[in-house]
Amino acid sequence: MSSCLIFTLIVKAWAQAPAPGGLEPKISPAAYEASYRAATLSLAANYMGRSFAARGKDETGRTQLHEAGDFVVIEVALFPGKSFDGPVSASDFRLRFDSRTERMAESPGLVAYALRNRESDPQRRRWIVGGGAGNAGVVLGAPRLEEQFPGDPRPGQQRAPASAQVREAEQRRGDAAIESSLVEGHLAGPRAGNLFFFFDGKMTKVKSLVLVYESATGKHELKLR
Repeated sequence: MSSCLIFTLIVKAWAQAPAPGGLEPKISPAAYEASYRAATLSLAANYMGRSFAARGKDETGRTQLHEAGDFVVIEVALFPGKSFDGPVSASDFRLRFDSRTERMAESPGLVAYALRNRESDPQRRRWIVGGGAGNAGVVLGAPRLEEQFPGDPRPGQQRAPASAQVREAEQRRGDAAIESSLVEGHLAGPRAGNLFFFFDGKMTKVKSLVLVYESATGKHELKLR
């Protein structure tokens, strides 16, 4: 399947998907693991690892948690002061790994697409995100399997279709990623939501993790590890 066709399918699916709704902000920046307070805008964040919370509750009344696959998730919250007047965007955030690699936050639609195909069709959902900040290039689709030796059966093999339960779980996971994502636009009051950063390395090897926020109000950094 070509990259253009896959991108078109993503856009169509995104148009039919739920809209970002974010998360309920905690009572204050101090309720988060890391925070930065300023008269104009206060910023706070929780490191969620490779899972993320959604607004819904499970059967026991607890907050629902979903697996995030190859994404590192940061729950972020913004608390504007009385003098603040401006928008917020996911593109204002970067995640810095060990002072070397910086990743931009991914769009909710791309995150949902990857999570919806994580188990049922990993070849289809495979993607490569260009390395550092400022590089927005995304290559979608799986590389074509080539015959490694005469008679190699792998290029012609196909995975068995996923069960209805797997498909349903993947759909819920993708919807939850979109619904819990940070809402972009004019910021008039406290707002919270998830940011997803593609990182297929081992987080156990990451010694330093810093969330960078940069906008017209200035640049702030939150050390998460």
